Amino acid sequence: MWARALLRQVAMFGSTHGRECGHPLRENYICRWRPAAAQKLSFSTTSSSPSGDPSEMESIVLNALEEPTPYTLTKEQEIAVTQSDPVKERKLSELMLRLYIKKEHGEVLPQEIRMEDLKVMIDLGQSQLSKKLRYLIKRSSLKKKISEMKEKDERLSELEIIREERAKIASEMEHPWLNYALYNNTLFPRVFKRSIVTFADCWVGTAMHEGQKIVIDCSYDSQMDDMRIKHTAKQILYCHVYNRSVKRPFSLHLCNLETDGRLMYYIRRLHPKFEIDTPVSLHSGSYLDVFERRNLVYLSPHTTATVEYNPNDIYILGALVDKDMGLALSNKKAAKEKIRSASLPLGKYMKWKKGGKSLCIHQCFQTLLDVKITGDWEKALRDNVPQRKVWDDSGNENLSRFSRVY
Repeated sequence: MWARALLRQVAMFGSTHGRECGHPLRENYICRWRPAAAQKLSFSTTSSSPSGDPSEMESIVLNALEEPTPYTLTKEQEIAVTQSDPVKERKLSELMLRLYIKKEHGEVLPQEIRMEDLKVMIDLGQSQLSKKLRYLIKRSSLKKKISEMKEKDERLSELEIIREERAKIASEMEHPWLNYALYNNTLFPRVFKRSIVTFADCWVGTAMHEGQKIVIDCSYDSQMDDMRIKHTAKQILYCHVYNRSVKRPFSLHLCNLETDGRLMYYIRRLHPKFEIDTPVSLHSGSYLDVFERRNLVYLSPHTTATVEYNPNDIYILGALVDKDMGLALSNKKAAKEKIRSASLPLGKYMKWKKGGKSLCIHQCFQTLLDVKITGDWEKALRDNVPQRKVWDDSGNENLSRFSRVY
């Protein structure tokens, strides 16, 4: 009995001495004896009336498992429970304190208390309160199980509808056993994207030892600003993507590549594992130190000679975005190093509009790749040269480079 009397005295102290600071367990008020962790609480109230009248509130849903203080009432909720009766206010304060002590002792408390249950609980003793709380916990757990069962039934009904729709589609198919879908059996195992990537890497890995070599000259960092170098890095990665999409790829080599340069910095930003899992040969030295000079052909738009595809030649593409520059750097470098230079036969197969006959790095690479596979310069140029740069008298649309089958 002494514990009950002590709680009553503490509740009376909070309701009389603490008038200036508010209710001892009320939200947004701080009393001297109140724990600091209980100063900020959250709750939500479900109401049967959209007006939010406190007298019409049905239940109080509180975060008893998350907040340090189990329950906290607002002024309107206290009036709805006590009807401004001082005796009931004292009993409500005592009930709140008892719930706080139970929470501190690690007891499980219900997540939801109805207003009528709260009105009953303020008059209960210690043992009766414990029984009431256990009942509320069982009731809330039962409600949770019922809601979970309803959700499960809804999911099963949705799956049943999907199963019926797929069965209807399978009945209309000519070969339903080849349908890769839920609850369908297939004769062959499914080919996943990771397996396709592995096959592509195997083709590129074989080409690194036996395939025709192609070089991208990365020695133009000092001739470009950061924006142009970023575009160059993207185009080099496009070359790698196109190269691994065919069964007869090139052996791609990046020469004069500075590992600490700006170009490599942007390549790492776009592809962090480029140096680890990419089947591309990286060389910090010149291509003259790796290949024989007589086999090298530098592709440049500023030379008059046109290239004739030869599988024994090693073609060099300059990693340079020289839009509006017109410096002919690649042609000058080829002449300085005494290497053959040639340009793509754009004027022979296409009617060029105005401007220089220069293409992006990945467009030149894809053109050479198509010529390597098909041997048709006209089709390769039509597929890869942007339509805005040429006159198309035949009216045929350019084919998309992503829709080819090799």
